[in-house]
Amino acid sequence: PVAGADYRPSQLLDTLLALFGERSQHEAGLALVNRLGRRFDARQVQLGLVRKNSVRLLAVSHAADFVERAQQMQLATQAMHEAFDQRSAVHWPPRAGDAPVVDAAHRRYAQASAAPAVYSLPLADGANLVGVITLERDRPFDAAEGALLSALSAALAPWFDMRRHADQGAAARLWRTSRRWL
Repeated sequence: PVAGADYRPSQLLDTLLALFGERSQHEAGLALVNRLGRRFDARQVQLGLVRKNSVRLLAVSHAADFVERAQQMQLATQAMHEAFDQRSAVHWPPRAGDAPVVDAAHRRYAQASAAPAVYSLPLADGANLVGVITLERDRPFDAAEGALLSALSAALAPWFDMRRHADQGAAARLWRTSRRWL
């Protein structure tokens, strides 16, 4: 696995280009979580997208393993909501020097999944919050990995937002456009 410090900008571009080749938002989400799982040696990566001010799980890496842990899905979603509600990345355990954030849902999820480290970060396109990525693994994420994941989330947010709009039907796009003009 490639750690954050070893992750080159070309690999960031490769990640984005890999998503462009997927036929649907769901397939792109699966490709993303599996790629991030390999790159960051994560036991589990989850992607939730915002729908009507709520985070809904779109994709889970190692899905066969997750089915066996299905009772933890609710805790994972609560951890995503925690990052979403604060519009901020959340680390469990907290990193020294980070600004304090509410992390109770992350602590509960980490305990239930026996994950030594959980990290969630929002996908934001400016003020528009598009989704949340949550990663769990056997060691905490360092500052370089956090910076890389932040850069990746900034690049992914507009793409997932654009894809969501493109996947909507014509009636939904017409409604959205007409609301802007009213």
